[in-house]
Amino acid sequence: MNDDEVLCTIKWTVADVKKSLTEEFNREPTEEEIQECIDEIDWDLIEEQSISTGWTIINTAASEIKED
Repeated sequence: MNDDEVLCTIKWTVADVKKSLTEEFNREPTEEEIQECIDEIDWDLIEEQSISTGWTIINTAASEIKED
């Protein structure tokens, strides 16, 4: 097993933001609305919370293995 093997990658795209706005507005958002939403998002917070949640899940799995 290679220690550098990537097991998971999270990718957020403009299409994801557009989909969210489309569902929220019940219509296609404008380019300006999409950009405004992208600018409003705290991308560092998303990354930090994703990492934190990932560690919680990994540690839970490790604990379950230990209990077996």
